[in-house]
Amino acid sequence: MSKFPVSPDLQTMIDWCNQPAPKFAGDTHALQFFLFIDNAPFTNLIYQGYLFFHPPPVPASPRPRAFFQGSGRLTYKLGMCEQVKANPNGSPPAWVKVSLDLPPTNNTGGVSFFSTDGNGLPGTMLSEMQDDLSISSSTGIKIGPVNLQIFKTTVTP
Repeated sequence: MSKFPVSPDLQTMIDWCNQPAPKFAGDTHALQFFLFIDNAPFTNLIYQGYLFFHPPPVPASPRPRAFFQGSGRLTYKLGMCEQVKANPNGSPPAWVKVSLDLPPTNNTGGVSFFSTDGNGLPGTMLSEMQDDLSISSSTGIKIGPVNLQIFKTTVTP
């Protein structure tokens, strides 16, 4: 596989996902993520989703670098309903979109939070942030106050 100027931990994730199209859709390589937020108003707030690798496109592309991108949904944990009822701001965002931009251009990540529409799909964007990536095999990926635990998996798109 082609090498990018990234940490060995991130290169392992790229190598896992940067595969030719599989014969069967269920063999699509992806990264499953669990997203936690430091100092969030909801202590049990966890989002779960998938990241897919996008290799560098042609140089004239508006996004001429490799990146991971995906979305996830809020998963409720024990005690979450009591926290939502007690919070004067109401429910937390139901959806999250994660983007990890890879070198050589930069090594940053972005996180956007969305409400849900009437059908349970992502609706209006409520907030977004972008920050430098910090990657460690023991702690996962950090984008500002956002923590991502990443696991290799296969999925059916």
